[in-house]
Amino acid sequence: MRAEYARKHPVETILSGPAASIAGARYLTDIRNATVIDVGGTTSDIGKLQDGAVRICREGAEVGRRRTHVQAIDMRTVGLGGDSEVFIEKQRLFVGPRRVAPVSWLSEPGREAALGEELEWLEARVDDFATDTRHAEFLHATGLAPSFEPSDQEVRILEALETGPISPLHLVEIVGCGHIRLLRIGRLETTYLVQRCGLTPTDILHINGRLDLWDAEAARRYADLIASVRGESRDAFARAIMEMVTEKMVFELVRRQLPAGNDMDDLEHSPTAKGLVDVLLSGGNHHLSVSLELTEPVVGLGAAAPLFLADAVAHLHARLEIPRFAEVANAVGAITSMVSVSRVGSVVPSPYGTFRLSGVSGTAGFDSFDKAYRALLSALEGAVRDDAASAGTDERTVALEVHDRMGTTADGTEVFLERRVAATITGVPRTTAM
Repeated sequence: MRAEYARKHPVETILSGPAASIAGARYLTDIRNATVIDVGGTTSDIGKLQDGAVRICREGAEVGRRRTHVQAIDMRTVGLGGDSEVFIEKQRLFVGPRRVAPVSWLSEPGREAALGEELEWLEARVDDFATDTRHAEFLHATGLAPSFEPSDQEVRILEALETGPISPLHLVEIVGCGHIRLLRIGRLETTYLVQRCGLTPTDILHINGRLDLWDAEAARRYADLIASVRGESRDAFARAIMEMVTEKMVFELVRRQLPAGNDMDDLEHSPTAKGLVDVLLSGGNHHLSVSLELTEPVVGLGAAAPLFLADAVAHLHARLEIPRFAEVANAVGAITSMVSVSRVGSVVPSPYGTFRLSGVSGTAGFDSFDKAYRALLSALEGAVRDDAASAGTDERTVALEVHDRMGTTADGTEVFLERRVAATITGVPRTTAM
């Protein structure tokens, strides 16, 4: 849409970023029907291509489990990405949804010596964070100046971090606050004065040699430390993490194929559903074999897509398509997307034997259905062409989608209730000479 149109309809730009990624997938692959996953550092966005277009949720986009009245991309965002926090709490392994910076990234020139010293401090105190390994993550000062008046404790924390990354557990001792729950670091993190770093899937990919961006040795040493909490070897621990990533991806891929209206968030927490997925991932047992097959390909976007999706898609017997330039699909979609505008109206019978229009200006009664229907089409086509011009395309061809709604009386007679018409124009953006 044109900037002027966006300023008049700002809410309609909701989720436009993820929509651009899926539009980019359509352009890069020329696939008309697929599940598209954009794997980022913090989250993975999952949407659908349907008949060559980004699938829209016409009932209204869902934000924070609340249904809005805004039509937007039919998409689900999950807290799973390359920088998802990996931690152990009461012997249970968790991956995400919070983002932390990878330890392999933290061990960069200028920080590696201080990180090594902090690792030695933690290695001597494994029992102190055995119930929650998040206490053994690292806090790193970003160097930004606070935009607020920091408290005395926040000042001491920032001063301590000037020497290098320090764990929350160690900061309790340095600051002298007595207990981890009395360490006030929340505001420092949310204002990005302090960056939290910990174990992530990115670190695991460094450990197993599938990624070579930063310090794999630092990732190995830290993984050894966290794995010791569960009494596991580093290799076994790394496998468990990536198996959990695969399981989460399988859940999301399956969830995305289910009919709208299901309580999607309950699927992963259902013991029955989890049991079936466990059997699926393990290849079955003596009593049960489970097989699921996606009938459409999966398009992976983002630099980490092939590393995160290959195993999950293989379990679902689907084809994984990683297009060239997948890491910049968002930008590709932004410059290749079509302008699309729609108007919806309907013809409904009145109690007086006439027909009236809904969804368009003018509600005068018509003495026949044909007259009302022609008036509706004329009004919709005129309105949608005006919208298309405002939105930024010179396309004038209107596509119509017609749906009749019928009811049934007590004796079984069918009764006409409504004819609903959606008028849509889709066209290339209008270019402006410079």
